[in-house]
This record gives sequence, C-alpha cells and structure tokens, in this order.
Amino acid sequence: MGTFTEDDIRAIIKRASILQKIHDQSPDFISQASGDDDQVYEIADSLEIPRRFVREALTEFKGGPIPHEEPVFLVTDNASHKKLQAFASGNIDGYLLNELKGLLEYHFNSGGSFSRKRGAVIWKAKPSGISRYFTLSKSPQLEIREENNHLRFTLEQNTKTYNKLMIPGIFSFIGFILTLTAVIFDEVGNDQGPTLIFSTMMLSFSIMSYRFLLRKRKKVEKGLLDLIETIQQVAERQFLHKTGKRDSGKAPEIIITEEELSDMDDVELGRRNSITNS
Repeated sequence: MGTFTEDDIRAIIKRASILQKIHDQSPDFISQASGDDDQVYEIADSLEIPRRFVREALTEFKGGPIPHEEPVFLVTDNASHKKLQAFASGNIDGYLLNELKGLLEYHFNSGGSFSRKRGAVIWKAKPSGISRYFTLSKSPQLEIREENNHLRFTLEQNTKTYNKLMIPGIFSFIGFILTLTAVIFDEVGNDQGPTLIFSTMMLSFSIMSYRFLLRKRKKVEKGLLDLIETIQQVAERQFLHKTGKRDSGKAPEIIITEEELSDMDDVELGRRNSITNS
C-alpha cells in the first residue's frame, strides 16, 4: 500500500466530505468505488465520514482525471444566458441520473427533477422559498442525449438576476453626468470643489458596480465549466466501470519475464499474482 502526503490526504478527505453532502441531498446516490487504504480511512472515521464516500474519493484520486473533450460555450442571443455543451462516453441509466441529480442539487443549492422530452432527459432546478422568484435560481437546466454509447450534455443558466445589481450603478452614472454638466456650465457657483468630489464618488461607484457584475458572471461561468467537466468525469468513470465488468470476469494476468523476475528480489508481494512466464 502506498503512502500519501498530508496534502494528498487533505484532498481526498475534502472530496469525500463533498460526496457525503451530495448523498445527503440525493439519498439515491450510490458509490461504486472499491478499495482499502487504512491511512485515509482512519482520518475519515475520526471525522465521521462514511467509508463509501472515501472509497469514491480514493478512486478518483488514484485514477486521476479521465481524458475527455473540452466543453465549449455556445453562442446565445443574450449575454446573461450561459450555455455549455460537452460530450462523454456512457449510457443513460439510474446510476448515472442519481449521481448527477445529487451533483446538480449540491452545485446549485436547489432541488430538481428529471423529465423526458423529445428523446432527451432533462434536469430542471426547482428552488423553494424566495429563491423560486429569481431567474438565477430557477433557470439551471441540464439536457442529456444518448446516441451509440455517447452522451451529449447541454448545461445552461441565466444570470439575468445580476443585472438588477447594476440599477444603483446606472443611477450613479447619470448623477455623475448631471453634476459634471453643472460644473462645466458653472451652475454650482462656488461649490465646484465639493461637487466634483461628489461627482467622482458617483462615477467610482458606477464603475465598481459594473466590475462587480462582471465578476459575478465570470464566477457563474467558471462554476458551470467546472460542473460540466465533473459531469463528464462521472459519465466516463461509470462507463469504464460497467464496460470493465462486462469485458472481463476476472482480474487480468500479470505477465513477467524471467529476466524481470531476477530484478524483483526487493519487491514484497502482498497477494498472490498470476504470473505467466514468456
């Protein structure tokens, strides 16, 4: 069993705790990973993180990211409407939908449900409380289409809610124009100094409001990109898990030549391996 650095353990435990939160929001989520690493399990047990989530995190950590096509942002008719498309190998089944449901609900902090429409499976956010009145909360949607063991994901969210944050900035900019005009045409008398200061403050507030809006939109874009890449990884991992089970009913043989065996004196084999001499 290999050893992990403190950073490795911290990353695995963090991922396991996220998987636990996903499960809490979607109890049908099923972890399919397996393995045993006592060093990590002991820490997870002390933090009361169930081992099935630790196994999932270990599988992802050891296997590393699975190669996949890069997601792309699609052009929309509205700058507030963010839409991405990505592809992965896989099939639509209960395991995939349950895991994606938990992942989506955790990311958007909202309930949701799947439905079928025109040959596609669509997850739609269904927020509760005051959140259901905001476009940002009720607009998230994931469309999944399957064709020949390949999945196409289309993820979208509308950030129109953030546009309301620009209203104070717009009024501040209008105020800046009016006060600057008053100074230029000498309508403020001897109060030009204070008026210019006040005008500059309004301009600064307007600029900060605009930058704040851009940061919020960028944060949503990055979050959607990270989410759809995670969705790709989930689909690819589950597909490899299923195809691996179908393709081989037993572990593959390890083929080692006699020359290689002579160099393995210091290697301790914890389990019996099937060795075929070539």
